[in-house]
Amino acid sequence: MTRGTLGAIVCPILEDELIYNLSTDPEEKNVFLLDSESSKDVSLKLRSKGIEYTLLDERAFLNGAEEIPDDGYNIVILMKGLGLHAEPEMLKSDLRETLLFMQSKVDAFILYYGLCGNANKGIEEWAKERLDKTISIFKGPDGRMCDDCIGVALGGTDRYYDLQKKHTGVLYYTPAMSTKWRDFFGRSDLFKGVESENFDRMKTILEMCDYHKVMEISTGLGDDSETKRSLDEFAKEFNFEVTHLEPGWTSLEPTERIYAEAKASLSAARL
Repeated sequence: MTRGTLGAIVCPILEDELIYNLSTDPEEKNVFLLDSESSKDVSLKLRSKGIEYTLLDERAFLNGAEEIPDDGYNIVILMKGLGLHAEPEMLKSDLRETLLFMQSKVDAFILYYGLCGNANKGIEEWAKERLDKTISIFKGPDGRMCDDCIGVALGGTDRYYDLQKKHTGVLYYTPAMSTKWRDFFGRSDLFKGVESENFDRMKTILEMCDYHKVMEISTGLGDDSETKRSLDEFAKEFNFEVTHLEPGWTSLEPTERIYAEAKASLSAARL
């Protein structure tokens, strides 16, 4: 039986993977969600899956004013904002600062992020030097960290490269990317320096880059009807054609592996 507290630091684009892990894990657990502006969507998804949770004040928890029981299996979820993706260095600094500050409150970490423009390059080596807790990350079968949320959905970075070779000039959207496209789109490297709601300027840039299609990467996670509605909304706004990735490309292996490794490291930490 798993015991201890697992700290989950989560990007909103990978919150469906977190929900999948929690909903498919039959073990009894206590879920704590740190309340913030970024936690609203995941709170709805937890409730929709019937996952009971306790809402905690984020600042109070991180400052030690709000504690959780020191028994059983606990998961503390800290959601981050998409704004951190504007600059890899900003994301890198924020995540590492959070890990350092939060390590006294948990027994192990699970990081729901990819490499993210090299923001998390070397994160495992850094963690071994600076943390006294283990950290689990998304990896492909070759042991390399997944490049980003698309790499996670496809089962590894090499599969992502294969997809890019086969389908060029296409934007790829997972379910969470689709439903959060207004926030996510403005964080793209394509639009650095462009105001987040300046769609006219974005359309011009997309035309220059010869982008005319958006591909749905169906992972089997999230709400299919909401994904379709959001993807159609995006396509209408930018006059894009919606295409769908052929069956056989996606994989839940990195998602299942990261959670299994995190639970195993949590158990080891309590020995």
